[in-house]
Amino acid sequence: MFKGFTYSFTILLLLLLVILSFNARFAADDYYFLFLEKSAGAIGGMIFQYTDFSGRWLSHFVSLMLLKLSGFKYFLAGFFILTFATLYLILSSLFYKIYNWYDVDENDFNSDFPPLLIIASLVLCAFSVGENWFWFISVTTYVWSIIFGLILVNLYLNNKKRFYTPALLIFSSLYIGSASESFAVLMILFSLLFVTFKIRSEGIEVFKASSKNRSLLLMMILIFASFLISTLSPGTFHRNALLPSLSLFQKCEILFRSFGKILIQYIPSKIHLFVIFGLPWIAFGFYIQEMLQNKTYAIIRNIFVILLLTFAAIFICLFPTVFILGETGPARALLIITLVLTISFAILFTLTGMLFRKESHILKISSIAFFFSIIYLFYENIKQYRVTKVFAETYDERIARIVELNNENFTGIAEFSPLPAPGMNYHAEFSTDTLYYVNQHWKKGLQLKYNVVLAH
Repeated sequence: MFKGFTYSFTILLLLLLVILSFNARFAADDYYFLFLEKSAGAIGGMIFQYTDFSGRWLSHFVSLMLLKLSGFKYFLAGFFILTFATLYLILSSLFYKIYNWYDVDENDFNSDFPPLLIIASLVLCAFSVGENWFWFISVTTYVWSIIFGLILVNLYLNNKKRFYTPALLIFSSLYIGSASESFAVLMILFSLLFVTFKIRSEGIEVFKASSKNRSLLLMMILIFASFLISTLSPGTFHRNALLPSLSLFQKCEILFRSFGKILIQYIPSKIHLFVIFGLPWIAFGFYIQEMLQNKTYAIIRNIFVILLLTFAAIFICLFPTVFILGETGPARALLIITLVLTISFAILFTLTGMLFRKESHILKISSIAFFFSIIYLFYENIKQYRVTKVFAETYDERIARIVELNNENFTGIAEFSPLPAPGMNYHAEFSTDTLYYVNQHWKKGLQLKYNVVLAH
């Protein structure tokens, strides 16, 4: 029904992701991990991080293994494109099951479109886009933890058990527990709620008899075990010792203040984009209402339930970061909240669509939503192409100069002009202080004989 709109939306979104991927460059902690891989290898680097600063054991090991390919010219671009392709394929598999479940007609609302809507919302509604999606070490932790979480949901819903299913379930669970504390806690708590619901509705004996439910329990145990291995590591304790020592009351105060900041500052700053990418879900809700046959009061009740669950999920996501760091945390740690809001808006607009009775109203609303989303994507494509292209070219010139000086055995202090704005790509600039962590990461990662600083 919306073929022209969906084709335009798809082309513009894919073009934007490709532009950003090809103009992305290594930044900050990426260079430190390049240093670890070169100096200690994947296993040695993981062990060093585990004992020295961070217990994210499996995600760091995978990151270091991937960096063995970093010498290839298009490594980063290929890595980001592979990440988006994997996310799309997993979401497509999930929606294929949902469409079969609700018997949705592809002519009404194409099943290829919901995954694209979710990806667009996750990328463009993120509170700090570059730090989440176009920063290597951030993607291998936060983004990939989401991908492996979706894989677990897919495995649970899949009725066909493949030979690789047990290995994939174990690896995905361990990865989540070792990558993102907030997402691990969220997965465990919502799994517990689901298990409780299943036991109450089916009975304990029926629940235990199901191989799916046994797999679900194994998943929860593995995520929790990996989470403990990560959070109880010597590196985690060492990092925590460097942070301010706060009382339980102070941490609770920060937690509630952070929650208020999300509701008052962060969400309003992106609400227009959540609405733009959420409105098309009204059409999905309209076309599945006949299969569900929910009454109006039940739909309205479900809307309030989703709102309550959304607030609870945001609060839960903030809990690990605040109690570990004693603060809201870096913007990239808020990716899980963007995920929660993306899912929440999709469900809320789907439920809203179930309240409509005339298809003409749905067509008007969806057309308006598509129009604004396409205009926005078109604008971002032009803007990001111009900005990130200049950034990438200037960055490459800086790298060439750095390597040239190193080959000349320069041993002093090299000054560099600031790089231009990176657009939606992430970049952490040098400081005028040679001891600044970004300066030191570049020095170690590129194995420099001299110090680099930002020109005064």
